[in-house]
Amino acid sequence: MSDLKNGMFLRPLARIVITLLTLVTMSLGVAAEKTSDTSAEDKNPPKVVSIAVLGDSLADGLYAGLVQLSRHDKSVNLKVTKYSRVNTGLVRYDRYDWSSAAKKISKKDKSTIYILMFGANDLQTIRSSKKRHHYQSEGWLKAYKERIDTVLQSVKQPGRKVYWVGLPIVGKSNFAKGYQYLNGIFAERAKANGVTYIESWSWFASKNGKFQMSGPGADGKKRLLRAKDKVHFTAAGYRDLSHFVAREIELTK
Repeated sequence: MSDLKNGMFLRPLARIVITLLTLVTMSLGVAAEKTSDTSAEDKNPPKVVSIAVLGDSLADGLYAGLVQLSRHDKSVNLKVTKYSRVNTGLVRYDRYDWSSAAKKISKKDKSTIYILMFGANDLQTIRSSKKRHHYQSEGWLKAYKERIDTVLQSVKQPGRKVYWVGLPIVGKSNFAKGYQYLNGIFAERAKANGVTYIESWSWFASKNGKFQMSGPGADGKKRLLRAKDKVHFTAAGYRDLSHFVAREIELTK
């Protein structure tokens, strides 16, 4: 994982995929508003559910997928707000300080559901003004957990449900081990902070638990789900990711 340790972020292909998916989403109405017609279903639409999405490039794609879901699935009516940022994470606060941002977002956005997805860029040294903590060192683990706790406590509010989505299986062996390590931390801190952890690793794995570029989506049909970098998703993959998440938080069946 030398590319991440050197501070290089997963960005070119991920940005292209997410940009294309977002542009399509915007062309259809980014606010996930449904056009009205004379059907009884549209006359009695489901209650609007407000969702805030925070995180990195994977969260960016999840956001776009949720908007598409709301657009095409008339059983849900989602108002999804994007706070995710490509090339960010919980390690490089010199790029973007999520601890500070989460507090500001939570204060202004009263969404009843917050979905967080981090970690894609976090297999590297934590840099602070006083010291550097090398990846997986004792100091790194302590600092990383503290940042997770700060973000979670910042977004927790009475009447609000908070979900942390774990990292998916990936096709790069050096990333895979690191992402499993991070998922263990995420699950632990989610439980400690009283929020729900959603495991996503197995959703896109083969029957024998291996990485696969193509596979059955949420509807059971086989399609290309993963981007060429074997970390991010295709537009179809992000749509399926959003379906799985929506099902886990009981927005859909």
